[in-house]
Amino acid sequence: MPISTFKLIEHFGSLPDYEVHAVLPGRGELYTRICSLGCVRVEIIAFQKIRSLRYVKSVIKFLFFLPGAFLKVRSYFRNNGIALVHFSDVIDFPFYPCARLSSARAIAHVRIALENKTARFLYAGLLNYFIDTTICISRFIKNHYALPETRAIVVYNAGPDLALFNPQRDFAYHPNIDTGKIVVGTIAKFLKIKGHGFFLDMARIIESNMPGAAHFVIVGNSEPGHEAYERSIRSRIESLGLGPNVAVVCNEPYERMPALLSMMRIFVHLSIAAEGLGGVVLEAMAMGLPVVAFDSGGVKECFIDGKSGFLVKQRDHGQAASRVLDLIKSPDTRTTIGNRARNDLAAKFSYEKHFSGINKIYDRYF
Repeated sequence: MPISTFKLIEHFGSLPDYEVHAVLPGRGELYTRICSLGCVRVEIIAFQKIRSLRYVKSVIKFLFFLPGAFLKVRSYFRNNGIALVHFSDVIDFPFYPCARLSSARAIAHVRIALENKTARFLYAGLLNYFIDTTICISRFIKNHYALPETRAIVVYNAGPDLALFNPQRDFAYHPNIDTGKIVVGTIAKFLKIKGHGFFLDMARIIESNMPGAAHFVIVGNSEPGHEAYERSIRSRIESLGLGPNVAVVCNEPYERMPALLSMMRIFVHLSIAAEGLGGVVLEAMAMGLPVVAFDSGGVKECFIDGKSGFLVKQRDHGQAASRVLDLIKSPDTRTTIGNRARNDLAAKFSYEKHFSGINKIYDRYF
């Protein structure tokens, strides 16, 4: 469930100055939680989401159902006197024109960095033509789409809930994680762009330099259509001789992430995707962990390199291994960097700052 979207709806739905409507593509956890608020009108307008052009059936369904959904969304905006539409993410792009056609102002939240140059160019065109203000979750996102200063504003995500992601809490341990060693972990879905192979190459170097000093943990959800990739990673663990010292923890609910992070002493993020910001990096920082990450996308905006985390050159698993080895050897450095990470996170990312930034944008149109 998109927690940031729910929190936004919850916040503005509770304010007397706003009448909030939520238009969703179907019933699910987000629908249930919004309905439980009792202060938001929820409307279901079903449409086929399209997340990748590789799935032909998905594309065909998307094109078939889009016209009907488009007309329903436009009519809903118009019939209910919607003055301002806040589109949640890139997948909402087919409905951007609906705001203009119903005489509403439009805001688009952009969290995803499209890597295909043609798709990026076309999407930036949609933003510039149909959207009054684009909310970018990082400076990287703003630059990625080359959005003009007058039409795009950086408002950082709120970051994780510091009460939930609190290293002082007591957590249940996972039986497959050996906390008798220095636990070096990563959290990433089983997608090739998430860099599991680099994590294993890094682990092999660390194991050859300090045999038995560290225990490596991969936390990741299985992804439909990517089963072969997951199998290849599991097979590679064995072929590299890392089997006894690597734990793969699959399909854990989000609520278990703080507990899993609490068992780690070093967090590694070696994704090769240009991520908008790096939500899992912020969660690791909240748990007081030193982070070693590829310098990719908006990750560099999460922490200060060398002070509250470490950036390494993208795809350089050797440099990542060197940083992690230094942290394994120095408990004091781990503690210092981890404490700075949590403090810097609290200072820069919060729901108060997030809502304040968005409220300033809303005030432009009311």
